[in-house]
Amino acid sequence: MNECSDPAQPTRFEFDHPKRRELNDEVHARPPAQLAVPGDVSFLAVLHGDQAEEAGFAHLLELVRLCGADVPEPGHNHYLITLFRNDEVYPAGIRLKWERHGEFTSVTLIGEGRLEVGFEVTPLSRIDPAWLTGFSGQRIAAAHGLIRERTEEAWEPASIAAQLFKGHAPIGAQIAGGSAEAYSDFRIHTDGFVRFVMVVGEMSPNQCGRMMQRLLELETYRMLALLALPLAKALIPFLNAREKDLAAVTADMAGEGREDERLLSRLVTLEAEVQQRDLESHYRFSAAAAYYEIVLQRTVELRENRVQGTQTFTEFIDRRLAPAMRTCRAVAARQQALADRTARVTQLLSTRVSVKLEAQNQELLQSMDVRARHQLRLQETVEGLSVAAVSYYSVGLIGYAAKGFAGFGWAIKPAYITAAAVPLVVLLVALGLARTRRRLAESEAENGDA
Repeated sequence: MNECSDPAQPTRFEFDHPKRRELNDEVHARPPAQLAVPGDVSFLAVLHGDQAEEAGFAHLLELVRLCGADVPEPGHNHYLITLFRNDEVYPAGIRLKWERHGEFTSVTLIGEGRLEVGFEVTPLSRIDPAWLTGFSGQRIAAAHGLIRERTEEAWEPASIAAQLFKGHAPIGAQIAGGSAEAYSDFRIHTDGFVRFVMVVGEMSPNQCGRMMQRLLELETYRMLALLALPLAKALIPFLNAREKDLAAVTADMAGEGREDERLLSRLVTLEAEVQQRDLESHYRFSAAAAYYEIVLQRTVELRENRVQGTQTFTEFIDRRLAPAMRTCRAVAARQQALADRTARVTQLLSTRVSVKLEAQNQELLQSMDVRARHQLRLQETVEGLSVAAVSYYSVGLIGYAAKGFAGFGWAIKPAYITAAAVPLVVLLVALGLARTRRRLAESEAENGDA
């Protein structure tokens, strides 16, 4: 009989992908914290940059030690920690939710059990103020949330605006299919925080936590998406100037008496400037598009129903955020189009310069060919003179030799020997030069093939 395995131990197979469990757990990462009613929330999102991630975790540990809570283990991107089991203002305690994202870190403090309505006291106000000064990075979003139960007393938008939003018109709607109402003015108040109010009817703590998280993410990703707007506005004058420069260069290309090399130098400089700006802004524009998609997704997940006389969250995003995102997309597309046009004009001018250089090279080769033919004729003339000169000196040597042998009693006169040697010497010298020239030609042909 086979022994049953322990059900408490996860079953592992040798053919499992090494990332299988990690990928499966990814869909369960950063779960929303449960929120009981009544409850208060303080939220901070801090851009941590490339070098502040470890500093952010060290800052979290500092708060945990100050509160006497259990120290979390390092190496995770999400922590949910109970800081206080009981508090003078929040009898049900204060919890902390810490998350590390791509370019920012978020801290959510949750206090439960306070019955009073207002933002004079918040979970963040129960933390040592010195801890707030230790953040490594820049705050991009901050919000306080107020979660209260729907009672017989009406939570009218007008009363919420007067009591909690300093008279500013609220944006809000029924959310979660009518299980709650949520409101905000999306204004930064004197304490530096945006305010959210959620009036809950029949809603579980899990659902309440999800709705509040979506509202806070709506504010966070709205601000992150808007980071691209100042960059887009700053790029517009640059693009205007560079488009004029490109038009001027293109007009000069079509003009008379143009200097293609000078125009090409101008184009290369222009293309380098455009490409540099594109590299500097590409990430920000791409990130803004991704964040905007998240904002739209969060508005859908709220499942809004209109509250009479109040602008919904979706309408607010469409009217206030969508135009900014269209501006960013238009500037990004314009920058890409300018880069493409500059590259095409540069390629066109480079081709024309190359054709011009090839024509000049062809003329140079033709002149070199004529010069080579002249050199060949001169070489042939010199070779003829060389045959005569070598033959003259060779025959002279033979004549001297014949006179020397005549002293030994040879019967043949030296003049006859010299005369007879002339045609033979000339023939041998001519054949020798021809053979040498043929070997040189063969050697050059072999080197050319190699």
